[in-house]
Amino acid sequence: MPELPPKIPPSLSPEQERGRVFLLIAFALMVLLDLLVIGLQWTALTPLAMVCSGIRVCLTLALMYAIWIGQRWARWLLVGLAYAASLFMFFVLLLNQHPLSLAMLVVFGFGATLLAFSKDVGSFLRFQRMKRRKPAH
Repeated sequence: MPELPPKIPPSLSPEQERGRVFLLIAFALMVLLDLLVIGLQWTALTPLAMVCSGIRVCLTLALMYAIWIGQRWARWLLVGLAYAASLFMFFVLLLNQHPLSLAMLVVFGFGATLLAFSKDVGSFLRFQRMKRRKPAH
Protein backbone atom coordinates (compact mmCIF):
# COMPACT_ATOMS: atom_id res chain seq x y z
CA MET A 1 0.00 0.00 0.00
CA PRO A 2 1.48 3.39 -0.99
CA GLU A 3 2.39 5.73 1.81
CA LEU A 4 0.42 8.98 2.02
CA PRO A 5 2.37 12.23 1.86
CA PRO A 6 2.74 14.05 5.15
CA LYS A 7 -0.11 16.38 5.98
CA ILE A 8 0.73 19.96 5.04
CA PRO A 9 0.05 22.34 7.92
CA PRO A 10 -2.27 25.27 7.23
CA SER A 11 -0.48 28.45 6.32
CA LEU A 12 -2.03 30.36 9.25
CA SER A 13 -2.13 29.24 12.85
CA PRO A 14 -5.47 29.63 14.68
CA GLU A 15 -4.09 32.73 16.43
CA GLN A 16 -3.04 34.26 13.10
CA GLU A 17 -6.39 33.42 11.53
CA ARG A 18 -8.20 35.17 14.41
CA GLY A 19 -5.91 38.17 13.95
CA ARG A 20 -6.72 38.25 10.24
CA VAL A 21 -10.45 38.19 10.95
CA PHE A 22 -10.16 40.85 13.68
CA LEU A 23 -8.19 43.09 11.33
CA LEU A 24 -10.72 42.66 8.52
CA ILE A 25 -13.59 43.50 10.88
CA ALA A 26 -11.84 46.58 12.28
CA PHE A 27 -10.94 47.83 8.78
CA ALA A 28 -14.44 47.20 7.44
CA LEU A 29 -16.10 49.02 10.33
CA MET A 30 -13.79 52.01 10.03
CA VAL A 31 -14.25 52.37 6.27
CA LEU A 32 -18.00 51.73 6.30
CA LEU A 33 -18.54 54.27 9.06
CA ASP A 34 -16.45 56.83 7.19
CA LEU A 35 -18.44 56.21 3.99
CA LEU A 36 -21.71 56.47 5.94
CA VAL A 37 -20.72 59.87 7.32
CA ILE A 38 -19.71 61.07 3.85
CA GLY A 39 -22.96 59.74 2.40
CA LEU A 40 -25.08 61.47 5.03
CA GLN A 41 -23.33 64.77 4.38
CA TRP A 42 -23.10 64.41 0.59
CA THR A 43 -25.73 67.02 -0.31
CA ALA A 44 -24.15 69.57 2.02
CA LEU A 45 -20.59 69.02 0.77
CA THR A 46 -18.95 71.44 -1.61
CA PRO A 47 -17.14 69.96 -4.63
CA LEU A 48 -13.80 70.57 -2.89
CA ALA A 49 -15.01 68.80 0.27
CA MET A 50 -16.19 65.86 -1.86
CA VAL A 51 -12.75 65.56 -3.45
CA CYS A 52 -11.04 65.85 -0.06
CA SER A 53 -13.32 63.14 1.37
CA GLY A 54 -12.52 60.87 -1.55
CA ILE A 55 -8.80 61.44 -1.14
CA ARG A 56 -9.06 60.76 2.60
CA VAL A 57 -10.83 57.44 1.98
CA CYS A 58 -8.22 56.45 -0.61
CA LEU A 59 -5.37 57.31 1.77
CA THR A 60 -7.08 55.34 4.53
CA LEU A 61 -7.38 52.31 2.25
CA ALA A 62 -3.72 52.65 1.24
CA LEU A 63 -2.71 52.82 4.91
CA MET A 64 -4.82 49.74 5.66
CA TYR A 65 -3.16 47.89 2.78
CA ALA A 66 0.27 48.79 4.16
CA ILE A 67 -0.82 47.40 7.54
CA TRP A 68 -2.21 44.27 5.87
CA ILE A 69 1.17 43.45 4.31
CA GLY A 70 2.84 43.95 7.69
CA GLN A 71 4.29 47.45 7.58
CA ARG A 72 4.96 48.47 11.21
CA TRP A 73 5.00 52.22 10.55
CA ALA A 74 1.52 52.03 8.99
CA ARG A 75 0.17 50.10 11.96
CA TRP A 76 1.32 52.67 14.48
CA LEU A 77 0.31 55.62 12.29
CA LEU A 78 -3.25 54.28 12.05
CA VAL A 79 -3.31 53.59 15.81
CA GLY A 80 -2.35 57.21 16.49
CA LEU A 81 -4.82 58.62 13.97
CA ALA A 82 -7.67 56.42 15.22
CA TYR A 83 -7.03 57.36 18.86
CA ALA A 84 -6.89 61.04 17.83
CA ALA A 85 -10.23 60.62 16.01
CA SER A 86 -11.69 58.94 19.11
CA LEU A 87 -10.50 61.76 21.34
CA PHE A 88 -11.96 64.32 18.94
CA MET A 89 -15.29 62.45 18.88
CA PHE A 90 -15.30 62.39 22.69
CA PHE A 91 -15.21 66.19 22.73
CA VAL A 92 -17.84 66.35 19.98
CA LEU A 93 -20.06 64.12 22.13
CA LEU A 94 -19.71 66.52 25.06
CA LEU A 95 -21.20 69.26 22.87
CA ASN A 96 -23.74 67.25 20.89
CA GLN A 97 -24.86 63.76 21.88
CA HIS A 98 -25.46 62.27 18.45
CA PRO A 99 -25.53 58.48 17.92
CA LEU A 100 -23.21 58.71 14.93
CA SER A 101 -20.60 60.53 17.03
CA LEU A 102 -20.84 57.78 19.63
CA ALA A 103 -20.50 55.12 16.92
CA MET A 104 -17.38 56.84 15.59
CA LEU A 105 -15.89 57.09 19.08
CA VAL A 106 -16.48 53.38 19.70
CA VAL A 107 -15.39 52.10 16.27
CA PHE A 108 -12.19 54.13 16.05
CA GLY A 109 -11.31 53.47 19.68
CA PHE A 110 -12.01 49.75 19.27
CA GLY A 111 -10.05 49.57 16.01
CA ALA A 112 -7.03 51.37 17.47
CA THR A 113 -7.04 49.23 20.62
CA LEU A 114 -7.34 46.02 18.61
CA LEU A 115 -4.54 47.07 16.27
CA ALA A 116 -2.27 48.16 19.12
CA PHE A 117 -2.83 45.47 21.73
CA SER A 118 -4.26 42.29 20.18
CA LYS A 119 -1.75 39.43 20.27
CA ASP A 120 -3.72 37.73 17.49
CA VAL A 121 -3.46 40.76 15.20
CA GLY A 122 0.24 41.09 16.04
CA SER A 123 0.79 37.43 15.18
CA PHE A 124 -0.99 37.81 11.84
CA LEU A 125 1.04 40.92 10.98
CA ARG A 126 4.30 39.09 11.83
CA PHE A 127 3.20 36.30 9.50
CA GLN A 128 2.54 38.88 6.77
CA ARG A 129 5.99 40.43 7.27
CA MET A 130 7.64 37.01 7.03
CA LYS A 131 5.85 36.32 3.73
CA ARG A 132 7.34 39.48 2.24
CA ARG A 133 10.93 38.65 3.13
CA LYS A 134 13.02 37.24 0.35
CA PRO A 135 14.57 33.85 1.04
CA ALA A 136 18.32 33.95 1.62
CA HIS A 137 20.38 32.36 -1.16
